[in-house]
Amino acid sequence: MSGDTAALATYDFRKASRLPEAMQCFATAWQEEFCKLAQKKWARHLPYAARWHAAALETARPSEPRLFTEPTVGYRVRWGDLQTPMLFFFSRRLMLALASGMLGYASEELPEDRPVSPMEQTLADTLMQELVWALNEAHPGADPPSCEMIGPERRRQMKRLFPADHDVV
Repeated sequence: MSGDTAALATYDFRKASRLPEAMQCFATAWQEEFCKLAQKKWARHLPYAARWHAAALETARPSEPRLFTEPTVGYRVRWGDLQTPMLFFFSRRLMLALASGMLGYASEELPEDRPVSPMEQTLADTLMQELVWALNEAHPGADPPSCEMIGPERRRQMKRLFPADHDVV
């Protein structure tokens, strides 16, 4: 074994993320600013405060079946020239509650799960457009790539959306 240990990269196994530290910091800063802006944008549409907070960043392989334990409403978002889109998924029950809130009906409980109506989908699309705006505004870079909503995502299996050997954050 060589005595030159400077070439070895240290890895903190207490951190679950597979992201390089600089990318982790960048993504965390973006997420924190995004949450502030999203909360402000959604306040215009809802009769109650929707609280957004940054969560710990996690990475997973598309083949890991740990996501989507309940029905969801999903969206694809293009980020600059990247071929692989960003994905946003919301619990369908949460999206039904948000659509009801946009119509002025506030409830303490999430509604029972059911398919989203075309009108509710349109309301959800409006909220998603606000999130795309917040993504663009929150980007910490000097010349950020633009984000745009591509449309709804109906497939819930990550292995059908991403190459199996890529990490998903």
